[in-house]
Amino acid sequence: SRRSADNIEEWARRYCEIDYDNDDEEDIIRKAHDNGCRHTCVNLQTAKSHRPSKTVEIRIFRSTLNQNTLLASYQLCDLLTNVATTYGLTEVQRLTWNGIKELAGEYKELTTYLEQRRL
Repeated sequence: SRRSADNIEEWARRYCEIDYDNDDEEDIIRKAHDNGCRHTCVNLQTAKSHRPSKTVEIRIFRSTLNQNTLLASYQLCDLLTNVATTYGLTEVQRLTWNGIKELAGEYKELTTYLEQRRL
């Protein structure tokens, strides 16, 4: 089975609930890399494994043989990449799952996938 809305909310939590309110962008990035919590939607822990790296792991997908599901997964990664490179850090922190869904409008398979599963 695919992830449910509850699973998504759990995995999309803010880096183990660390307080970022009074931090600048550099502090937030450092805390995200060093928080010791790999089980988040966007995992930055791989970046500190052997040497500094810019690796980012998206951890919300389960395996599939369904072509539309695979395309929707790729499209979600593309959407998240666009958000990360276009939005400021404050905007990204305020973004909710519903906000992500609103931004998905240009992705046909992703939009269909989300509608079919009522996510």
